[in-house]
Amino acid sequence: MQAICAGCCHLQHLNLHECKQITDAGLHAIGERCGHLQQLSLLNCQLITYAGSEFIRFGCSQLRKLTTSHFVVEINQTTNTALVKVDAGLEDNDLIVLIACCPDVLHLDLQNCDKIQDVGLQASGAGCC
Repeated sequence: MQAICAGCCHLQHLNLHECKQITDAGLHAIGERCGHLQQLSLLNCQLITYAGSEFIRFGCSQLRKLTTSHFVVEINQTTNTALVKVDAGLEDNDLIVLIACCPDVLHLDLQNCDKIQDVGLQASGAGCC
């Protein structure tokens, strides 16, 4: 990941769908080198944690769409507000990553997300303040 990011610093769209070995170190490289990134797909990248998402949040200030296995965040450029769509498969780690990347979200509907436990709510609640 570091080699790709080093050579593609003007990258705007990155699809890492099914790249199951991508970790926080990969997201660190993206956040550090891909400041122009506008769309990032992390479908089925299960090794990503809150720490990795922080690299994306702070390093990719132009990000307008983030897709994971269980949520999609789209930023409206005009109003600078986030539209968040989650599915019932959302788990604690997904929620933590979502809040890390989008701490200013104003509305979050977790209806039917029966895999969310106290740990996910507690960790994400700390990121919302």
